[in-house]
Amino acid sequence: MLPLQQQMQLGNPQQQIPPPPPQQQIPNPNELSLAGVLHFLQTEWRRYERERNEWEIERAEMRARIALLEGERRSFENIKIDLLRRVKMMEYALRVERFVLPFPGILEFHQTFSHIL
Repeated sequence: MLPLQQQMQLGNPQQQIPPPPPQQQIPNPNELSLAGVLHFLQTEWRRYERERNEWEIERAEMRARIALLEGERRSFENIKIDLLRRVKMMEYALRVERFVLPFPGILEFHQTFSHIL
């Protein structure tokens, strides 16, 4: 038999399956007493409360993670909008520059007659 570390490194599927929860022995009906019944009810109630608390903690962690991821998504969306706006400005500047370069006097003409146009 391989040591536990080697089995985990090899990815033994039997080690990845958690063991089943321990089975509680149900006492013989002839052996039931008030104290035994109360003890059983108390242990079951504790188990129920513990599982409910674990679920509440997990739920709160998931809600916090969701809020974090939604905030990241909003920030990335804002960055995308900003970058798209910058790309459009650069494209416009490039179009204007390409139009002005072949016609050197067009810029002065536009500035001179812009109040008429």
